[in-house]
Amino acid sequence: MPMGMLFGVIFYLIRLLPISFGVNTILNFWITIVIFKLFTSCSLGIAVRSAIVKLLTVVIGETAFVWVFNLFGLSLEELYSSNLMTILSGWPNVILLFAVSLLVVKFNQRKFEGTGQSIEYQQISS
Repeated sequence: MPMGMLFGVIFYLIRLLPISFGVNTILNFWITIVIFKLFTSCSLGIAVRSAIVKLLTVVIGETAFVWVFNLFGLSLEELYSSNLMTILSGWPNVILLFAVSLLVVKFNQRKFEGTGQSIEYQQISS
């Protein structure tokens, strides 16, 4: 199973747990570190940095999207009153995380272009 699908399933299941919003964010942060460490050959530092970037992206994205939903007259209570709206309200953040991932890959390709070494080697050894 690709790592992205694993993240998606785990994060979706965590969101379904009857725990407060901040707790699921912290759980997602630690699970991100563990999955990166287990399924890639990256160092712990890179796993932690990746988790921090993901966490910041999610926090900024969810803050912005709540503001946008409020502009359209949707309160958090309305968003989370039905399962369909709860699922749909998470999609903008999924798209944002995907876009950030693509930007990071593009940045790394340009950064290591012409060095004669693969991007993966550069990321693991740095």
